[in-house]
Amino acid sequence: MFNIKNTHEGVHASLTGFKPQAIKEQIEACQSGDCECACDMETMSKISAVEVTGVGEQTEITVKGDVKAEEISEMMKECLIGKKEA
Repeated sequence: MFNIKNTHEGVHASLTGFKPQAIKEQIEACQSGDCECACDMETMSKISAVEVTGVGEQTEITVKGDVKAEEISEMMKECLIGKKEA
C-alpha cells in the first residue's frame, strides 16, 4: 500500500510491505544519481531533506522541500515500489 499527502513542509508518504532500510538505500541511490529509475532531477533538486522511519514492513517517508504530492507521487511509486524486496 502507498499513501502520500501534502504537508506544510513538503510531503509525507506511507508504504506497507517494504523494509525501511531497503527504502532508505533506494532513496540514497536516487539522491546520488546512482539508481536505475527515471528520477526527475529537476524535482529532486527541489527536495531539501528526506527522512525514512518505520518498523517491520511499515515505512514512513517525510520529504521536505518545494514539492507537492501530485508532482512526486508517480516518481516515488516507480522508484520505490517498482523494486520491491523479495
